Order: sequence, then structure tokens, then C-alpha cells
Amino acid sequence: MQPKLQVLSNIIERLKNVTTTGTGHLYGVKHNDTLTIITFNIDNNSDDTFNTLSFVSFLPTNVDPCGILYIEENDENIPETFKNHEIVLKYLLNNTNAEWYYNNGELEKFSSIEIINENKFKEQFAYVRIQLGIPLIGENEKILDTLKKINEHISSGKVAFYFPSKNIYLFNNNDDDDDMENAQLKELFNVLKTNGGSVHNINAIYANALLQISKREPNNACKHAPVLHQTKYTFDSIEYTFNIDRLVLVNHGVTSLELYKALVKSICQYINIVIMFWKSNPSICIDYVIPLEWFYFKPRILGHLLTVPYISGWDDDSMMSCLKQLHTTLALDLTRPYFRRMNSVQFFNDVQNNDVLINPHESIPSITDGKSSIVYGLYSYHHYMQNEFDDNGWGCAYRSLQTIISWYRLQGYTDIPIPSHKEMQKCLVDIGDKPFNFIGSKQWIGSTEVGFILETLLGINIKILCASNGEEVSFLASDLAHHFETQGTPIMIGGGVLAHIILGIHYNESSGEVKFLILDPHYCGSEKINTVINKGWCGWKSKNFWRKDSFYNMCLPQRPIYITSLYLKQNLMLCVFTVQII
Repeated sequence: MQPKLQVLSNIIERLKNVTTTGTGHLYGVKHNDTLTIITFNIDNNSDDTFNTLSFVSFLPTNVDPCGILYIEENDENIPETFKNHEIVLKYLLNNTNAEWYYNNGELEKFSSIEIINENKFKEQFAYVRIQLGIPLIGENEKILDTLKKINEHISSGKVAFYFPSKNIYLFNNNDDDDDMENAQLKELFNVLKTNGGSVHNINAIYANALLQISKREPNNACKHAPVLHQTKYTFDSIEYTFNIDRLVLVNHGVTSLELYKALVKSICQYINIVIMFWKSNPSICIDYVIPLEWFYFKPRILGHLLTVPYISGWDDDSMMSCLKQLHTTLALDLTRPYFRRMNSVQFFNDVQNNDVLINPHESIPSITDGKSSIVYGLYSYHHYMQNEFDDNGWGCAYRSLQTIISWYRLQGYTDIPIPSHKEMQKCLVDIGDKPFNFIGSKQWIGSTEVGFILETLLGINIKILCASNGEEVSFLASDLAHHFETQGTPIMIGGGVLAHIILGIHYNESSGEVKFLILDPHYCGSEKINTVINKGWCGWKSKNFWRKDSFYNMCLPQRPIYITSLYLKQNLMLCVFTVQII
């Protein structure tokens, strides 16, 4: 019988980046009688660093190997060695044709599959984020034994999970509550209503893990006086908190018992990864402390979350060899950064009320009847009076520049901090554009100065467009659209005494009407998305928004060509990439 198969649409789009023949693996989640394939990786025949088992460690728990990817130029027969796999995808490079097969004693072609987009994926699945801090106290030489005992303790079910959003506890033994054991995730957490999120801010169900440290004895247990055995000897000890932070991907229909097992599996996988890393890289585990930092990423082209480990103290450039392999195995463009620290996502629970807004334009309904060209990726909204700094009336261009630099940070092109007004002024003084007394003043800057600062701080190129009046800005619509389609960066426009950010352009061919997606830095309020949108501080504006008696300069920052480097600080590869997951 043909199984029910769902495929995330991002897979089909990403396969178009593949240019050479080869093989790979498919990964997905199975629930009841439906298999949902969410990603693939390409085998690297020259290096086994990213083998099938190691790649699973990058994925949320429950996303497991489920099939084979076979890439060929022409329509050739699938090799016999692949025919014992559950699912086989044959992808033909010459016509970008994808053929799906299932194993029914022999390979048979699917008569139909369901392609789902990311929104449909969110309607069916939820991320659960587990966090746990374990106090590690013991002898240096025996710390790995301590971790193994903790792993055995957890795998035996001596752990509970607390969900603060609903004040729910999940235990291993639910015999006293059959309703709780059989309750589905969607019933417990209303995930169908709350599983939103954006590219940068991810909504996940939070779970805190609690270890069982005592044992319940039956009432008739033999009672006796406690006995203490003391042994004195000298040894080197270690004491620190071993932090665990993991993701689990589950279908909304899983029962609480199935959820419990998945959470336990995720923690045990993490501990196994750390143990293997420690054994393979003792030289960098200084003072027996594990120097791993875990970051979550969600490139738009993937459509799902990925976890990437970094070594504490290493900068992004020192990790380039590892990141290049990750780009290659995922068939991602090597000219764009996807997994640098600044690319990592935030979870809603980590966002503070006063945090700078990310991509406020995503809350605006899209315009129909025409073509829109919009900024690519992420940026943060910077405006008057932020960070308790009063620049009302003179700092709009400075704030616009901060927004542009935030784009380069959030796309992973730079990790420099967002510069203050004084730092931007000092930059202009250092390059000889302004006198020394410009530092600390309230003097305006324009598009030209913004370009100078971007070239100096980021080392990027910029282009300048000019319009002799506001009406002529519309005449440049095709140039602006081309910029967003090829570069994707926010545009700073200055005219008269005002500066704004252009985030997009919309052109209606039938009416000839042009609209501009504007982000206004003159807003003085708090970080409230409803106020920003409803009051028009971010929104679509007609050509009448521009003053007819003002001259306008537009600064168009260019996207750098990012070539993933091949060097590494040491001749060391994270063993986490080769660990066998059990």
C-alpha cells in the first residue's frame, strides 16, 4: 500500500541549487500513517565529516533519516543498493524533475504526493524547546563518568518536564491520569492558535526539565537509621553548571506520552554528543569545561530550524571550514552567510518588551494588483529617542544608518556593534570629511555621509541615485526595484531636512501607480508594533509622500560577495559532526 507522503516545498526549491550528480539523504518526521520530509543533505564523498548520523545532530529531535536522494543528469535506473530504502527521490538535473519512489518489496513510483508550504507545515508541527541546568560536581578525571550516569538516570525516566506557559507537569508514570497520558499536544497547549512566529522570532513551546533526586518508598518499607561512609583523599575537583538547550519537532497530534519520550530522547542525544566531543577534543576542554555554544538558525531557503555548535572563544572566521561544509551539504549558496552567529534566531520567550523591533513591515498586508520588490532578510527598526538618547529633530539619518547596519549584522556579513551617533560622527572626522568639533554636535548628515560611513565601517560599496524633486523619485522606480531584487538591502533617502528608509517598491502596470514601503525614523515612541503600523510609521506611501520642492539623494548599499573561507584556527574538526546518535 502506498504510504502518505508530504514534502516541504523548500526541498524542491533548494534542489534547483544542485549542479552536480551525487547522492544524499532525506530526513523527515513520521506521525501515524503520514511521513513528512522536511530536508535533505548532499553526501560529501571526499570527507565523511558530515555523514548521515552526524547530520541528525544538527536537526531537531524526531527528524530522522527516512530515505535516499539520487541525483543524475539523465533518466537512469536507480542503483540496486538504494532499492531497500523506505523512500527514494530521483532528481534529474537536465530537466529539474523530481520522482518519488516507495519500497513495496520493490521500488514503486508514488502516484501522488502532497507539497506543503511553510505555513501548512506550521499548522501541523510545533517546536518544543527543552532547557536544563545540571550542577556538575566531581573529580576532574571522572567527569565523563558523571555525565554517563546522568544520561542513564534520564533515559530510565527519572526526569519530569514543566511547561510554564500552561503550568503543566509531564512525568514518566501517568498511570494515575489516563486522560493526561492520552491528551494530544494541540489540546494541552492550543498550538493551533499560538504557533506563529517570523523568520527571526521563533515561537516554541518551552519545557524545563527537572531531575528526580529522591526515591519514593512504599509505606511498608523497612525503616532503619541512616549510615554514612566517609573516605578522605586528595583530588582535583570541578564544579559548574552543565547547560542543555535542545529542540524537538512534534506533530500537533502526538500524545503526552509520545512527547515525553521525545523529550527524553533529545536530552540523551545531547549528552552523548558532548561526551563524544570531550573524548575527541580533550585539548580544548580546558579545566574540563566543555566549550560548546549552540545557536539556532532558520534560513528562509530551508524552512526549518537547524542547530549549529560553535566553540567558545572562536570567532566566526575561525569556524569557516566547518561552515563551508555545512553550506555544501545543504546545497546552499557559498556567497551568502547563513550560519554566522549574527544569523541566529531569537525565540519569543527571549524577547524583552523594550527590544528593538525586527522587520515591522511583515505586519503590513501585502498589496495586490501589481508587482512588489521588497527588502531581503532581516533588519531592526531604529528611530528617534531609542536607548534613552534624545536626537529628536536632528538624528533621522543617523537612525536610518543604524537600521542599514543592522541589516548587515542580521544577515551575518558583520558582527560590529550598532554604532552610536558619536561613533558615526567620529568616523566622518577620521576620514577627513568633518572638522573635529563635529563630534558630539547635533548636526545633520545626509545620504553622502551615510555612504562614507558604510564604506569605512563595513568595507562595502554604495551607489547614489538623485532626484531633483519629489516627483522624480517615482521615475526611479525600476532602479529601486532592481536594487531590491539583486541586492536586497534597505535604502536610505534624504531630502530637505528629512531622512527615511525605503524598504520596498510596488508598481501597478495597468494604472502606472508607484508606491513606496517606508520606514520612518522620526517615531519617538516605545517598541510597540501595533502603534508603529497603525500610526503609519511603517507603511506603503504614494508618490505624494515626497516633497515636490526638495532635492533627494538615495544611498543604495551593495551586498558584498561573501566567499566562505577555507581556513581554520587549528587543524581540528568538531567531533560533534561525526558523532553517532543513538
